[in-house]
Amino acid sequence: MLTEDKLDDEHSSKTLRLLLKELFLYCIRLCSFNRYTPAIINTTDEHMLTLAKYITDNYDKPLTLTDVADMAGLSYTYLSKKFKITTGMRFKEYLNYVRLKQAATKLAATKLTITDIAMSCGFNDSNYFKDAFKKTYGLSPRCYRKSSDAQIDE
Repeated sequence: MLTEDKLDDEHSSKTLRLLLKELFLYCIRLCSFNRYTPAIINTTDEHMLTLAKYITDNYDKPLTLTDVADMAGLSYTYLSKKFKITTGMRFKEYLNYVRLKQAATKLAATKLTITDIAMSCGFNDSNYFKDAFKKTYGLSPRCYRKSSDAQIDE
């Protein structure tokens, strides 16, 4: 990028903008690789770390607390309480947190439609997705995408 900046020809600014976009997308990709446990899981409890990884790896599937409890060999009630104590959220809130985080990454990094992103992140209802996204991020998915594009273009 420094070399390109020094060239200062008619294509330099466009090339720099594209390189900056590439860098931004690389950072998004790097962050998505670092999704073993979202920052909200702050524990050394192996059960919770394993469950967080399971949820993160399967957020796009229809998951229920019962399914996850069965997979972990824990009771529904115990896991429900443990989740709330560890994350400060109920299971469904945490699952939506993971799904919305992935959706935000896809909105910024892909050209998929908002409905396709909602479905690929485990939401069956695009209107519910849009409402949940706006409640969490303060912007509709469309506005979030536009603001991400604007940040890349600057």
